[in-house]
Amino acid sequence: MDKSTEELTVFFDYEEIINRDANLDEKIERAFGPEGLGLCIVKNVPNYVEKREKLLPLGSKLANLPKEDLDKITFEDIQYSLGWSHGKEKFKGREDFSKGSFYGNAHLEDQIPKHDNPEVKKDIDYWPSALPELKLAFKDLG
Repeated sequence: MDKSTEELTVFFDYEEIINRDANLDEKIERAFGPEGLGLCIVKNVPNYVEKREKLLPLGSKLANLPKEDLDKITFEDIQYSLGWSHGKEKFKGREDFSKGSFYGNAHLEDQIPKHDNPEVKKDIDYWPSALPELKLAFKDLG
């Protein structure tokens, strides 16, 4: 019998995530291992609703920035794993232009490893200078 999505979903409490001594390996393995959905949910995030309401409208503003501004935060050499990505992912074998994605790390942003050689670090500023409020809102929710 197949497990339901609810049974396969892994839940973290915010407090266990911020506890540097917590061992989350088993939960991460359940979420992202061979039997996992690749999905986890964080519960009890302080001020979540307010932070979410501040961040989400910035997605539309980001997507509507001029192409020149978006190009500055698009990084092919790291497989678009940080910054802006639009039309780089495939859906049903075709480039997907129906959405854009912004990838960031709310806690670590110095020296990002290059994918082709993890020993080589690269300075990347993936925060859009034309939308400075995004960095603060993203990090605040993250």
